[in-house]
Amino acid sequence: MVVVDSSIFVKWFVPEKDSDKAIQLRAAHIAGNVRLATLDLAFWEVANTLRFPRPVPTAEEIGAAIRSMMDLGLQAITPTPDLVQRAAQLALSRNLTVYDASFAALALELGYPLVSADDDLVERTRDLGISHRLREWRPPSE
Repeated sequence: MVVVDSSIFVKWFVPEKDSDKAIQLRAAHIAGNVRLATLDLAFWEVANTLRFPRPVPTAEEIGAAIRSMMDLGLQAITPTPDLVQRAAQLALSRNLTVYDASFAALALELGYPLVSADDDLVERTRDLGISHRLREWRPPSE
């Protein structure tokens, strides 16, 4: 199991640096070599991010992207008050948004690595022993 944040999912839909690695991680999930977990917040964050590329996509295209994420059988976690509190503690102590810290809090709670394309998040949580940059992550081979 690997916890992934919204930065990974965005790369599935918006070609940018390391999109190929995000797509490899998705392929590993589809092949059953790794299972991806995330917060249900990720669906909203991805939809919001997809709102801004040029040309602006239609609501139907954004909906189709989110549907394709949901169809993959990701383990989408709904936060608990304790998880939100842990995220808030991380956010305050590491100068992160609660949104970003929530993915690190989830990784800590589940005991799984966090893979992110957000270099700032990875750096600010590296000492926790859970955070990995997408470009450095090697999914298990088939």
